[in-house]
Amino acid sequence: MQELNEIIKELRSISKRLEKLNSESAISQLPDTYDFDDIQVYTVKAENLLLALTHETASQLAFSIIDFELLVKFIEFRSFFYEFNQEELQLIIDSDHLNTAQKRNLTQNKKEKDIAKIRTTWFKMFKNKSFKQLSEA
Repeated sequence: MQELNEIIKELRSISKRLEKLNSESAISQLPDTYDFDDIQVYTVKAENLLLALTHETASQLAFSIIDFELLVKFIEFRSFFYEFNQEELQLIIDSDHLNTAQKRNLTQNKKEKDIAKIRTTWFKMFKNKSFKQLSEA
């Protein structure tokens, strides 16, 4: 997981550098440097293209980083509770009231017997998101 967290950190840095490139752009000074009749037309095109290359790319990258982070956390959660399959975890997390028999069946032949621990860990990591919502994303 450390390697994936380093990738996330680097992606955030790239996003910040893209935003910085956009804010530090000297394109608006082009008319002062180049003197021909329709320089303004090309300046506007250059500014719009730079905006797409920097700000819009940084924004899309930021949203994708959030999705990637959730996936990394989901992988981490699944590795904690590897004995349980998708259906069992969905039942444990997305069901508010499991009866004693259901709990016993879910934890039978498993090291982890504490259903509350599984739910608590999930909600600490993913707030109020359902298991189904994240597992299908």
